[in-house]
Amino acid sequence: MRILAIDSAAGSVSAAVLEDERLLADGTSNAGRNASVDLLPMAAFVLRAAGIRIGDVDLIACTDGPGAFTGLRIGVATVKGLALATGKPLIGVSSLRALACNPARPGMTICSMIDARRSQVYAALFETDGRGSLRQLRPDGLADVADYAGSLGGGGVVFVGSGAARYAEEICRVLGPAASIASDHHHLIRAAAVGLLGWKDYRESGPSDPVRFLPRYLRISDAERKGAPPRDDGGRKPDKCTGKRDSGC
Repeated sequence: MRILAIDSAAGSVSAAVLEDERLLADGTSNAGRNASVDLLPMAAFVLRAAGIRIGDVDLIACTDGPGAFTGLRIGVATVKGLALATGKPLIGVSSLRALACNPARPGMTICSMIDARRSQVYAALFETDGRGSLRQLRPDGLADVADYAGSLGGGGVVFVGSGAARYAEEICRVLGPAASIASDHHHLIRAAAVGLLGWKDYRESGPSDPVRFLPRYLRISDAERKGAPPRDDGGRKPDKCTGKRDSGC
């Protein structure tokens, strides 16, 4: 099965083409531009690099949230349009679950965090089995950074994502030496992981309904909260983090 996977949920833009579990081509941009500028060109690039056309794709996978409002809307609208135009099945993948694949190796506990601003993060907790496969321990949610980190108790947790990078000092303040922040190159969502997870989910539960496929925001937008014109800082690069590094990630 050939899968076209895309992500624009958390500031960066990524696309990949896979054949079952085998990666054929991928690309990622973290230039901070609006996702509408890079997403379709990136998808076209990986299709060309893989030597296939959109009509050759068997499944389209996309992160459906949580994340930046504008990025999620653009990503979901793009894949809905492609799925409806081509008749290809569509599957949504949690952005936090895709992030957890980056540092994953057997026997790890991983906390994915995407910056939600105002000292909040979208977060979820995972563990890996002896083969490195993910199992979700806590559902995707919105939380204060310090509260969530403190609720994890002891050590052994690797934090990954833009939220982990931006709030590394706060995480380390709460957990002390027990805090472990993944390496910088792990903090971006990779479409290759989205495609692999989407392929597995599709085999287990089938496709999403493209008409009803919507972003999972997990909170109301600033525009809804304030009654003001929408604003989205999801493309902003995370601040420099200074937490302890897990060199094995």
